[in-house]
Amino acid sequence: MTGGPVRTGEHEASVVDQENPWPGLAPFAEEHARFFHGRQREVEELLRRVRLNALTVLYGQSGLGKTSLVQAALYPKLRAAGLLPVPIRITYTAATDSPREQIWRCCTAAFTAEGITPPPLPEGESLWEYFHRHTVRFVTKSGHPVVPVLAFDQFEELFTIGSERSADRSFARDLVDELAALVENRPSEVVEGRFERDPKLVAQFDFDRQDYRVLISLREDYLAHLHWLSRKMPSVTQNNMRLTPLDGVRALDAVIKPGGRLVTREAAAAIVRYVAGTSDERREQGLAGLPDPDTGDFRSHNDATSIESLTVDPSLLSLFCSELNNKRKDEALPAITPELVESNREDILRNFYARALAKLPEGVRHFIEESLLTESGFRETLALDTAQSQLRRRGVDPAVLTTLVNRRLLHLEERGGMKRVELTHDVLAPVVRQSRTERQQRERVAAEQGRRELELEEARRLAQAAQEEAERRQAEQARELAHVQRQRKQVLFFGIAMAVVAGFAIYQTIQAGRQSAEAERQRQEAVSGRQEADRERDRARLLADSVSLQNGLLATNQTALERQTVSAETARDQATLAQRAADSTRRIVTEQLADMCRYSKELGSKLADTASANQATERLYAALVTTSDTYIKEMRRKDPGALCPLQLETRFETIGARQLYNQARALPARDSIAALALAREHAMDGVRSLAELAARPDSESREIAVAAHLEYVSLLPLLVATDSARLYRTYLDTAERVARHGLALLEERDPARDRMAYYRRARMHMLRAAVFRPETGGEDSARASLGRGLAVVAEGMRHPNQNKEFLYYAAGELHSRLARQDSASGRGRQAIAHARELLDAAVGQFREVRSGFNYDYLGWSYERLGNLLRAEGDSAGARVAYDSSEVVRARLAGEERPSPATPDDAESARLTLYQFRTRLIDAERRAGGDPARILTRSQGLVTTAERMALPTTATTRQRNRLGVAYNVLSRALLATGDYYGYLAQQRRRIEIDSAFVVQSRHHPDTLEILARAYEEVATVSDSLAQRADAVRFQQLGANRWQQVVDTLTLRRGVSAAALRAARRSLAGAHGNLSWYHLFNREPALAVSRARDGIAADSTQTFIYTNLVSGLLLSGRADSAEVYFRRMRDVVYGTRPRRFGDQVIIDLGDLAKAGVAKQADVDRVRGWARP
Repeated sequence: MTGGPVRTGEHEASVVDQENPWPGLAPFAEEHARFFHGRQREVEELLRRVRLNALTVLYGQSGLGKTSLVQAALYPKLRAAGLLPVPIRITYTAATDSPREQIWRCCTAAFTAEGITPPPLPEGESLWEYFHRHTVRFVTKSGHPVVPVLAFDQFEELFTIGSERSADRSFARDLVDELAALVENRPSEVVEGRFERDPKLVAQFDFDRQDYRVLISLREDYLAHLHWLSRKMPSVTQNNMRLTPLDGVRALDAVIKPGGRLVTREAAAAIVRYVAGTSDERREQGLAGLPDPDTGDFRSHNDATSIESLTVDPSLLSLFCSELNNKRKDEALPAITPELVESNREDILRNFYARALAKLPEGVRHFIEESLLTESGFRETLALDTAQSQLRRRGVDPAVLTTLVNRRLLHLEERGGMKRVELTHDVLAPVVRQSRTERQQRERVAAEQGRRELELEEARRLAQAAQEEAERRQAEQARELAHVQRQRKQVLFFGIAMAVVAGFAIYQTIQAGRQSAEAERQRQEAVSGRQEADRERDRARLLADSVSLQNGLLATNQTALERQTVSAETARDQATLAQRAADSTRRIVTEQLADMCRYSKELGSKLADTASANQATERLYAALVTTSDTYIKEMRRKDPGALCPLQLETRFETIGARQLYNQARALPARDSIAALALAREHAMDGVRSLAELAARPDSESREIAVAAHLEYVSLLPLLVATDSARLYRTYLDTAERVARHGLALLEERDPARDRMAYYRRARMHMLRAAVFRPETGGEDSARASLGRGLAVVAEGMRHPNQNKEFLYYAAGELHSRLARQDSASGRGRQAIAHARELLDAAVGQFREVRSGFNYDYLGWSYERLGNLLRAEGDSAGARVAYDSSEVVRARLAGEERPSPATPDDAESARLTLYQFRTRLIDAERRAGGDPARILTRSQGLVTTAERMALPTTATTRQRNRLGVAYNVLSRALLATGDYYGYLAQQRRRIEIDSAFVVQSRHHPDTLEILARAYEEVATVSDSLAQRADAVRFQQLGANRWQQVVDTLTLRRGVSAAALRAARRSLAGAHGNLSWYHLFNREPALAVSRARDGIAADSTQTFIYTNLVSGLLLSGRADSAEVYFRRMRDVVYGTRPRRFGDQVIIDLGDLAKAGVAKQADVDRVRGWARP
């Protein structure tokens, strides 16, 4: 299938007419424009972007109506403005044509439909060559020129279906190359090669021409993929517009305006509320007391709460309306009523759910209902990788997720850098939950029926087996009976014979006994008992002979019993051996566990020491500690009294908290909240285990406790880092307890054996002081703790065995903190005195060991003294201190001669020197220093930065430092009045910052820096009356602020205050842009931008002044008067001024510039009268 202007995809075409004004899940087509409502603001913004920019990117979540917005709203407005929409959707199947041919085929179709006969596209010619030929012009039959707009729909398929076309990687590359050449307005490398081989070809093309536009529409979760193309197509990140869900008011428009008489207003409101998944009464913040930007009417809280605060999915809304309309027609009703909505809403969703799963494997339903819904029936998000893995385990191709997204059942969203999948809306959760319940009931019934069938089958099998066994036994018994009968005859004969013989023997024996007894009676009276015993024995022997068969059986049984006895004794012996082996194994395992504990503790300590000097290792170690924490806690749970797990927990929790704390401090403020909370959680766990370990009497536990207390010293500021006064007091008590116990343990250590004993005690006092807050009356406690630390240092200096380098460092840090306290409390002279003590300590430390660190510390000490001297007005003294700092740091950086530091330390020193010079220039500029001197320093800074960031070897960070240097130089030029020089340097800085934004994956902080840079350039451009540049750069700034807001909105853990601040900046950017549009004689655009600003933050009154001016100058004086009269007496601004007065001043400025007329000023003055 070749590329064409239209493709329906997953949705069946819907009939859209007066009786069927909603297409359901199918998009609105261009011919349905009169039925498409609710997106007026977006289509105006999109039209403006397309007209002003070569490339526009429209992105949004699946189901928000991007295709409908483009086809039904944008296309008609493009035609009215002299632009020709060219719908394009690339086909990626293996047998399809090349991207160039598909795009050209779509262009031909659009031109033909408009009555234009375009020149043919020569074989092998690129689209850039075609659109830039002098001979190619697009003119209608009436002679009007048109500008083609290449509108690429579903562009995310380049990264999905296109990436799967592994047999031909060149397809996607060719598409990107064609687009990059068009968008960036430069020939591709292939075309440039042709120009080099034949320079005469160049004359055939107009290189400045760009009378075409490109519009790319794609799902929001693939925006990052699109931005990856920025190396070839930098413009792809510059003009992006995000489509958001409808609010309640515009959703009502989308229902009522197309439906007209087909739906009552009450029913429309019920539909919107149900599709929004809420009937709450949330209040819209910040709108009370200010006029509506469209009508000028004031909105109270109650007016704004009914519907405006809702968020509505347009595709789901269209589906509901379409299905309800079908029900209305089935029941022959004149209009959709609230009762019809109430009685059918669940069925609509059930039918939608059934259609979404139609012709899909049963495993898909099972996946959705078991994995994307919680047990209690709420939506559950799932990582995309996990979802794909679960589908594979159910025997389902993960590609089915694309089908479910296209059918609007699921949607993808990127959170925290990870793609996640979930149901499109909360209103689907009850339907899916009911389906799950019914499916599980069916599965239980089926399982029960299957179990019964299995039991019945088993019973049948057992009966058959029993019957066969009975028949076998019957046959065997018959054979045994015949055999027994034969043996019975033989035994009977043998028994009779034996009985006769036995009887005769008995008779003879008795007779012989009697005769012998009679003869011997007198002679053997004494032994008669023995003779009687002999007779009894003979009698027993005779009886035994007669029952020999029974005796054999008894003997057999006895043998078996003896064997069992022997087996039992053998088993008893084996059990004894097993017990002995188990005891031995237990001893070995216990010894190995002890060895492993010792190894783990040593390894943890060594890794911690290594991690302290390396950020990458620090992050790795923090991750290791976090992972190990779970296993250690499990060991503690299984055996709470075991010593080893307790020692491990104390060590790992302590070190882990320190590593996490260090990482959190390196993060931006808005990103550090969660990290600090996690660090504090580990710290408090460690404190609890530390208290338990400190009570153990063994020496190893006490050594670990000492090490843990030393670690906790650096964590004391973390423990008290909270805004809650109650929590602060709790944490302060904990920190004090840890510090006291740690000092007691340290004082037990012998300084003769520990060269760091006094340094550690001093450091304990120093960091203990950090937990006291001045605002809670803790300044005196902090100073007392710092004073005790200095006393410890002085005592240690007198001890011959102590490390003097570290004691000097401790003294310097203690004096630095005292200087900071004095400076904050307004005691400037005392602060300077402590700063001089700090410098003396740094000099002493430097003399002890001339290491790279001590060089740097000395340079920092000079800078610290210079800052305090400057604050006290001693400019000469400050300059001497700064110069000394620069000399020391330049020596370490190796500027004059080889650096005394290692290569890594020297590189770090060069960076430190660069940063110091940057601060110094900025401080001199803010202090009103000599502009010429500042300019010279700034030019030197740029030279240094350019050497650090050579184009062939520069890293992203080095290039960013170069951008900072350009910014510093631009400000120096601005101070000397060189505005054009300022603009040139700022443009160089913006080029670098733009690349850094992409490298940082559009981090909010880098976006904010770039946004402010654009706004500063716009301000200076406006002051030079470069109106078009002012508009362009201010628009770029507003775009970046929009990206900041979008990014923060999608991020987890972002505070409401941070988001409000970003929205306020976005509103201010739009308000300023509105002002620039006024001076650029574009009042309609000024109105549009002012409304954008009010939508972002309606509390900034100055935006309304631009709105009034824009409405008046665009011929809408009635609307302007409504705003003016309602806000006339509002007072606002840092220099308070009445709203009405400011509007008159603004119009006066516009009249001087020739934009407004004096009649406009007079008219507003008339409105100002009571």
